Amino acid sequence: MVVAGHDAGPVAEAFARAHNLPLLAEPSSNSRFGPNAVGPYRLLLEHFGAGSAQPIERVVLFGRPTLSRPVAALLARADLESALYQPVPVAWYEPGRRTELPLENLADLTDFAGRGSAAWLDTWLLAGSAAQHALDQVLAAETAATGPSVASLVWRNACGQLLLGSSNGIRDVDLAGLPANDPAATVYANRGLAGIDGTISTATGIALGGRQETTVLLGDVTFLHDAGGLLLGMGEEQPDLRIVVLNDSGGAIFGLLEHGGVEEGGRYGDAVERLFATPHSVDIAALAAAYGVGHSLVGTTAGLAEALGRPVQGRSIVEVRTDRRQLRQLHARIKEAVSAAVEGVLSGQ
Repeated sequence: MVVAGHDAGPVAEAFARAHNLPLLAEPSSNSRFGPNAVGPYRLLLEHFGAGSAQPIERVVLFGRPTLSRPVAALLARADLESALYQPVPVAWYEPGRRTELPLENLADLTDFAGRGSAAWLDTWLLAGSAAQHALDQVLAAETAATGPSVASLVWRNACGQLLLGSSNGIRDVDLAGLPANDPAATVYANRGLAGIDGTISTATGIALGGRQETTVLLGDVTFLHDAGGLLLGMGEEQPDLRIVVLNDSGGAIFGLLEHGGVEEGGRYGDAVERLFATPHSVDIAALAAAYGVGHSLVGTTAGLAEALGRPVQGRSIVEVRTDRRQLRQLHARIKEAVSAAVEGVLSGQ
């Protein structure tokens, strides 16, 4: 199969399509489109492990994988052969620390990958479709907006340029963003050790440099880390920039990690909330007014869809209020529903 990490580019999609292979593409790969792309792929990987009836045997990697533990675990498997398309040296690939075989040209990559059978691709596409449907049903049952439902809407409505903030924002799109037939937006992301720093400034630069409408999706903590990026000097050009802030008063990603299990245990719940979730009570509307930026507040997917349907003219903030207290349970329901749907597909073949 083909895995497209950050900055893989459309060549990964073209390679997967030409070789009849499933495509697992991160949002910032700019490969997440086309007929072979699988949406919630990270929830499917456990069904195609070494002990499954149809195990993955080889992986072709484009770009740098940065997002999910299932993909990291896949690439670390000793029983898998993997190759990296590396036409030019990249700083993140360190021989001896990574196991992929670096290949400089597509002809060698073709020899390594071969061509997938129709049955293999169909299995993945059917499983992916069932998984997407199950995920969408779980999200539709929620009355209020959630991280995955917001990400799905932003991904579906984005055009021009889209910047995805680090932490849960880009991971929510990776989970719930339905691959389109053709890319509607060029996707950017700051992937690195300090991923949440400078995101508003990055979005401003992208909007001004690209001279087209730009949307940025980010969490409230990421937003507050660069609130000063809202400042524009007198007489400076105004970008056409829509800033979608998922405000759940803190860092929700930690509730989905081991920290969330500790918090559920009850003994250190207060410490986890204070030190990792870092709750706040910042008035984002007042902050926007102080910088002269338009602001609207929504709490449902219908309200967000209406806001996203407006044209992007100048700068505006769309604040989406959500509750992170039930997020861990939501992800558990998504995983359970997807697992049942995928098992249904695989058992019927």
